[in-house]
Amino acid sequence: FADANALRAAMQDQLFSMPPARQTELMQSYPSLAGEELLAGNLGENSVLDQAAAGLTFLSEEEQEAFSGVNRAYREKFGFPLIIAVRELSSEQVLEQAWQRLDNSPAQEHVAALLEIAKIANHRLEDAVEDTNPMGLSLASAMQRVH
Repeated sequence: FADANALRAAMQDQLFSMPPARQTELMQSYPSLAGEELLAGNLGENSVLDQAAAGLTFLSEEEQEAFSGVNRAYREKFGFPLIIAVRELSSEQVLEQAWQRLDNSPAQEHVAALLEIAKIANHRLEDAVEDTNPMGLSLASAMQRVH
């Protein structure tokens, strides 16, 4: 790849061009947010760090019950775990998004989950490769400096 943005684009193209059954299979491989896997310490380091950044590793009993409830309702409705790129959110924002997304149709939620997977992949790429700022982010930063 010519640069990190070319790699990012190729990854996104691959994700969105997969057959729907393969996309669903990928979605089903994601852990529940603030779920049993996290509590048991059975997640990869990146997932733990992302969930910790959102405060999902230190929930009160009441908050844990709320996440368990929304995770259960979400999986029952859509057939895969709730997927949100949580790194830059608070636990309250994650929970709010989760409840709002339960109102989506299955088709809309399929697309929403794919977009979140792409965001998570972008974060992982940024973690692994230097100089991976997306072009849009670089342009936005440049525009802010002008004003």
